Amino acid sequence: MDATANVSGVGKKIFFLYPSGIIQAEVVDKLAQQEFEVYVVRNHQRFISVLRQFPESIVFADIDEQLSDNQWETLIRNILAEPFGDKLDIGVLSTSNNPDLRQKYLNTLKVSCGFVIIHSDLRRTSIQIMDILKAADAKGKRRYLRANMGADNESMTSLNIPFNGRFIKGTIKDISIVGFSCVFDTDPSLERDDHIPDIQIKLHGILIKADAIVFGSRIDDETAEKIYVLLFSPRTSSSELIKIHKYIQTNLQTAMDKLLK
Repeated sequence: MDATANVSGVGKKIFFLYPSGIIQAEVVDKLAQQEFEVYVVRNHQRFISVLRQFPESIVFADIDEQLSDNQWETLIRNILAEPFGDKLDIGVLSTSNNPDLRQKYLNTLKVSCGFVIIHSDLRRTSIQIMDILKAADAKGKRRYLRANMGADNESMTSLNIPFNGRFIKGTIKDISIVGFSCVFDTDPSLERDDHIPDIQIKLHGILIKADAIVFGSRIDDETAEKIYVLLFSPRTSSSELIKIHKYIQTNLQTAMDKLLK
């Protein structure tokens, strides 16, 4: 499954269409830290074709940015007119409290996720959007975001664990802030609950030092590789987990950007 696969029950993709810089920094990034699957979109020409792949998504359009009022209205009408339009949720973001504008989007276009006023206190805006996402069950059953490496990314990741006085090298298969799965060049025959300290993980040049507990292992049916699952222990610092979180968000956004080209 690639990084953008849409799997029923594991949450909805949340797209911010042309968000301002401050919305991206203060709202979008904070939502990602709360394990919402958020993406920034800056190519509306390709956007509808991407939505066709992920019809049960949530879109927030920042109508103060990039397009004219008429262009925004046309774009949103076109999205809602798609066969998947009734599965999609759309919200509008604006600094304007113009009643005619609100009337158009709420009562005429009938956007389902509301008309969100961008306040100078962005915490209020973040809370309002968070409440909308919770009401829409945006996370589904999924608790944590996970980056799946895939063939293209596996070559850019590496793993080293200390074992019997030496380091054994491995490759990360997927990762979340809870833990990761991996394969090793030489099987260390780890057992469940083994404690692995001083782990060195490299994700596209980002060095992460971690401490983990072995959760288990399995044999991959297709490759016959032995895949281990390790969970980060409380000894892994919050600063290292922040690095992992940022990597996951970048990984997901990069995969989506490829679809938008």
